[in-house]
Amino acid sequence: MARRAGKVSILTMAGELGVSPSTISRVLNNRAGVGEATRSAVLELVRKYDFKLNYPQRHQPQIATVVSSRSGISGYTSRVLTGIYEYFSRHTFRVNTIVLNPESDSSILEAVREQQCSGVILIQPMYFSGQLPQLVASGLPVMEIDSDSGIPGIGCIDNDAYSGAVELTRHLLDLGHRKIGFLLRWPDSLNHIQRLKGYRETLAEAGITGMDKWVVSDTKFSVEPGENAGAMLEELLRREPGITAVIGVNDELALGAMHRAVRSGMRVPEDLSVAGFDDTDFCRLTIPEMTSVTHPCREAGLRAAAAITAYIESNGKTALPREVLSTHLVPRRSTGPAPH
Repeated sequence: MARRAGKVSILTMAGELGVSPSTISRVLNNRAGVGEATRSAVLELVRKYDFKLNYPQRHQPQIATVVSSRSGISGYTSRVLTGIYEYFSRHTFRVNTIVLNPESDSSILEAVREQQCSGVILIQPMYFSGQLPQLVASGLPVMEIDSDSGIPGIGCIDNDAYSGAVELTRHLLDLGHRKIGFLLRWPDSLNHIQRLKGYRETLAEAGITGMDKWVVSDTKFSVEPGENAGAMLEELLRREPGITAVIGVNDELALGAMHRAVRSGMRVPEDLSVAGFDDTDFCRLTIPEMTSVTHPCREAGLRAAAAITAYIESNGKTALPREVLSTHLVPRRSTGPAPH
């Protein structure tokens, strides 16, 4: 049915679509109880007429930040959330953090609908890759942090993990190291995959072979990265006693390796150079201070929050971005010349 000329309202849109005004209201307020096909039709009409509700302050839209229970609220996650919270503290949207078990039957879309959220920010979305098409089809704006699924309609704030790994590995090569170990945390994380790739390809370009046995993954150890790192370092040194430097795929593993090395009587960096990724605050507090590669987690959270806000406030006219943030090496005293 064609809409008669006049002011657009919930009633006029309901008449145009042949649904009840309460259905329009449920969609606009992100409530459950509406089929996805009907919801999509309502949202399409809302965008067509650029219709906006004047929410009272207590009913301001809220954004879901979805976290996997496998990683929990880790140091990495907390830094991303800091950026998200910082942005929304200056705006009227609210934040709802949802922790889901990716191995259960929990549906992101169901949880988001139950919480009446207007958009979704996925932290470590690789755990929920099978649910991404359903999220896109729902019409909700979706932003990924540090993982690019490549699915049209989903925005992404990634970081140049590969270049950071290349810069760090070259730094160690320039210091004379030729046997460099690598401690890997999440082999299914795109960031960790890119860091490992940068390490391997840089060593290969330098004519170094045999690095496959220098890569130790913590999948065979316990779930705590700090505890894992000590066992991983021992495994690495058992495989290759001549290792003179070790890279942790994140700062937690690097710090755990440095702790175990010192407790074993090794000197850092005289006997073993240690470096990590993310440049977390404690890198400047260790003794010696730890070399690391920056990872703009907080900035990624800020930008994802800003992108979701712009999309919602424009009724979908502002496209969700796909950005890659730069990284860089921060050399400190935990890396030094290779021992003779």
